[in-house]
Amino acid sequence: MTALLASAARGMNKPTQPRSIEQHEHQPNDVSTPPQYDLVARARNFLLEYGGFPPNHEFRLDLLLKLGTMIDEIESHRSIHQELQELRAENASLRSNARLRGVSSSLPASYLPPILPSPAGAEGEKSWDRIITDLL
Repeated sequence: MTALLASAARGMNKPTQPRSIEQHEHQPNDVSTPPQYDLVARARNFLLEYGGFPPNHEFRLDLLLKLGTMIDEIESHRSIHQELQELRAENASLRSNARLRGVSSSLPASYLPPILPSPAGAEGEKSWDRIITDLL
């Protein structure tokens, strides 16, 4: 982060006058693409919060756009990394379940508990309320 702030400070010491966001907005013959305001605002807030600049400090527009894009890319990579970790955990769980199923299917039938048929007597035809009332 200190390298990023040092780079920002070097970018501000250039002899040319920096273009602010307001200057960029009011140039009618400017054919460049309009700035992405959310990126610029996030970058400016980042520099003010972590760089120790005064609130009225003006930054170069190209610096703010580049920094905003970098912040956006970092957040994108972070979310992709988190999703990748979740997918790896899910994959490990699925492999473990498949391995357990493979072990249980390879057991002989004598090791498997018998499945008893449900009684087809009087309870089989009664409703649950009636069974509960009979028990009480």
